[in-house]
Amino acid sequence: VLNLINGKVNLLIETKVNRYNGRLEQELSKILDNYNGYFAIQSFNYLSINWFKKHRKNYIIGILASNFKNKKINLFYKLISKILLFDRVLNVDFISFDINSMPNKFIDKKRKKKPVLGWTLKNKDKFNKSEYFDAIIAESDILFKK
Repeated sequence: VLNLINGKVNLLIETKVNRYNGRLEQELSKILDNYNGYFAIQSFNYLSINWFKKHRKNYIIGILASNFKNKKINLFYKLISKILLFDRVLNVDFISFDINSMPNKFIDKKRKKKPVLGWTLKNKDKFNKSEYFDAIIAESDILFKK
């Protein structure tokens, strides 16, 4: 994919790690260290983010977060995600927050200090939520379909 894109567009790469051991981050960084385009990395997994913050200080790193309404997820994890606790510890470069979890007073405060992206716009009905974000992550060409 990197050869195909060849720096023509900026990339937002999400690492998806179920069992963390650092191997995915090591292998990915070997490839990205030689890539000649702009990219940023984001993840829900704070261990993955922490690896990049420690080992690739020049990378742009973000955290994915949500309040996980109506999701069967550990209540403690829901709370720390909603209040962006991991950002306080890791001090990421940007935050990607669930568009369906807005408004959120914690995001409003963070947005004064760093970019906040909204994920994922799947239909135009949710576009009114874009006012809460600096940029929107959209599926496909949803904004351009008639």
